Amino acid sequence: MRAALGILATLLRFQLRPLAAVGPVSRGPRQQRAPQILSVLLALCLLPSSVLAGELPAAQTEEGLPQTVEFRPGRWSMFLLGGAMREHKDDILLRYGIAGFEHTFSDRFSGLVELVRYDVKQEPDGTTDGLGLNLLAGLNLYRTQRFVFFGAAGLGIADFERRMPLPDGTHFNFTIHGRLGLRWLLGDRFWLQAAAQYMHLSNADMEGEARNPSFDGFGGYGGLVVQF
Repeated sequence: MRAALGILATLLRFQLRPLAAVGPVSRGPRQQRAPQILSVLLALCLLPSSVLAGELPAAQTEEGLPQTVEFRPGRWSMFLLGGAMREHKDDILLRYGIAGFEHTFSDRFSGLVELVRYDVKQEPDGTTDGLGLNLLAGLNLYRTQRFVFFGAAGLGIADFERRMPLPDGTHFNFTIHGRLGLRWLLGDRFWLQAAAQYMHLSNADMEGEARNPSFDGFGGYGGLVVQF
């Protein structure tokens, strides 16, 4: 593009200057103006040829726009996420951080493995913390070249330092997860991710129904996804 514009400017400067020097165009032979006209036409022809040759920035051509590379089967991603959710029945605030891996099985389906660090605050009984492990299935619901709307669901386990929910729960619990979110492509390998999440926590009555008050929380999280 820059080369073609340079040629056009040069030809206009050096070929049309004689026309300006002689003042108004006379009714002389047309052959006197033929070289200048041909030069200008040549420069105008070079301009679209440079565009067709691909000299425009890649981001402005369809071929150069980011593709949905994360959906190639066999590709791995690593993610770091953080979020919080609240259970209003027992006034429980649960904050968590997630580190995990995602494996793509097809252009729509993936599997996720997550290690979770929980921090629980419950009034007036105090706080506790714990660790969890989740296995989820992901589904790409809708995507463009920069945004992906996705869903995920799965099961997990969690073990807390104190009983969860306080004070009548158990240290060990099972979890159920459901998520809806959005990924935004930052570059060839990096995505920003944000999602809304539901989580159910209970112990399947391992110590009786009295020891299974359960937890149903709603919240959200965000973080970074890096593709390998």
